[in-house]
Amino acid sequence: MDSIFRPCIEYQRGSTELVIFSREVKQLVTVAYPKSGRFRIRPYGLADYLQRRGLFIECFCGMLSDTPCSTRIVDSAVNGHVLMQCANEQCGFRANITDIYHTSFFTSSYEELPTLVANPQPNMNPVHDAFRQLAPNEHDIAPYFHGYLGSHVSVWPDFRQLRGLVGAPSANPRPFIRLVHRRAGSIQGAAASQLSMAARRGQRVSTRLPLGQDSGMVVMNRLSAYETGLLADLSGETGVFCCDGTSNAYPAL
Repeated sequence: MDSIFRPCIEYQRGSTELVIFSREVKQLVTVAYPKSGRFRIRPYGLADYLQRRGLFIECFCGMLSDTPCSTRIVDSAVNGHVLMQCANEQCGFRANITDIYHTSFFTSSYEELPTLVANPQPNMNPVHDAFRQLAPNEHDIAPYFHGYLGSHVSVWPDFRQLRGLVGAPSANPRPFIRLVHRRAGSIQGAAASQLSMAARRGQRVSTRLPLGQDSGMVVMNRLSAYETGLLADLSGETGVFCCDGTSNAYPAL
């Protein structure tokens, strides 16, 4: 890791605010956490909020790059917190959005940053110029940048706010986990239906499966590795459905 990033990492980790890199003023800045009306944007909605406005937030890699380096917004598999981090895990940028949602003092409705539908090319020059006119303070590593929440796609059309892990459906996998649960239930339901049909036809059906091949294993074997990984890491249980359908061990989501 380049030593130029260390002061940035230390300041960011010690702050209760959203601290990011601004390409427009070429330095570390503190920005307000976005809100809608009186309510702060939920952490899992931040990626959508940025994308709808054509904004993306850069990591510290941007200090050494001629082109933008968007952060990636993901869900932690450890505790479910929403994180904003370096997409390549190179510079050490890592902001816990879930924590900042609760701790940030600065908030803003960002009325000067409309959605792309309302205004695809907002004039951000007044915001940038106002910051540049602030009196310099050598003791303030990341001064507050009023009205700023990242770079805009009208200036950088080939870039956007990244979200989710590579191969993952979204930055918030919980809806996908619910889908996995429904798939597992569908698999188990189909197996139960086959048993019922066989019984009506007078066929002898064994309700006991060979050791290690219980109905729960049948369900799990028919889910993808990514799906079972989500169940194990994020749900905290692998889940087993009972053959008679009277109960299941999948946690309620």
